Amino acid sequence: MITPAEPSDTPTLARIQSAAFESDLLGQLMFGPSSAEGDAFAAAEIQDAIHSDRSTRIMKAVVDGEVAGYAHWHVYTGAMAPLKKEKTPPACSPFPGIFLSFFGQMADKRVEHGVGTNQAVLQVLAVSPEHQRKGVGAALLREGLDHADQHGLTAWLEATEAGYPLYRRFGFKDVDEIAVDFTRFGHEGSNRTVCMLRDKQ
Repeated sequence: MITPAEPSDTPTLARIQSAAFESDLLGQLMFGPSSAEGDAFAAAEIQDAIHSDRSTRIMKAVVDGEVAGYAHWHVYTGAMAPLKKEKTPPACSPFPGIFLSFFGQMADKRVEHGVGTNQAVLQVLAVSPEHQRKGVGAALLREGLDHADQHGLTAWLEATEAGYPLYRRFGFKDVDEIAVDFTRFGHEGSNRTVCMLRDKQ
């Protein structure tokens, strides 16, 4: 069952977000392992969106009475564009430079591509590890895209490697990428996050 999330769900959503991305290397380097500090940072971001951004639309998936995942959208209609906010790394971030590089590029790409006008922007799609690969993520994505289609909106997201096949299946196409070279910040490797767009249906 997919229903609107309540403010009281925030701690649960934050824990799900931390757990869902804990195995993702970029997430590990930006936020560290799951911790109370990381959960508090995620919860504060969710609460800020709920209380200060009227474009916010957060839907939760409930399975057997518990929240299994959620989708955090920003739905922009007409000419309303998102505010570009500077993000500060959480205290628990092992590599704050990687955090700043990733989110700085994300903000720049969104400005470059005119993100936020007549568009639904998927900020977070997270499913708890025990409920992954059971269709929960697909159901949340489908619900959000149905909402976008009802309002004649395009959709935008930045895809992790794990989520990329799902987004392609739902009609998203590659339009750009965010590339972070970890070696610049004292860690080996790199990351490529794909910026994706789905035309209005």
